[in-house]
Amino acid sequence: MNNGIERRICRRFGMKLPAIIQISPASNRNQYRLALTKDISHSGAYFNIMKPISHGETVHVEILLEIQIENNKIMHLYMAVSGKIVRHEESGLAVNFNDDCRLLPFHSH
Repeated sequence: MNNGIERRICRRFGMKLPAIIQISPASNRNQYRLALTKDISHSGAYFNIMKPISHGETVHVEILLEIQIENNKIMHLYMAVSGKIVRHEESGLAVNFNDDCRLLPFHSH
């Protein structure tokens, strides 16, 4: 029963960020999906996708973040992390991130 109380441990932020999801990166399948985050936290994200991916798959995710810094300047960051699909629906999927997250400047000059 859902009583409207948020039960997630980590706060999620509604952000539409472009992403690429690589399915089972340890295998040689090299299957990729273009995605758009619906929401994201430091422990995972929900992605809208056009073609479904199976529940339980191991994935590698790359996300491009755009943040505003001082003087209204924009900075881009590249995020790469592995994870596991914990839920999937027709329109998208939820991924729990592992602890191997990299966050690097994405130079766009």
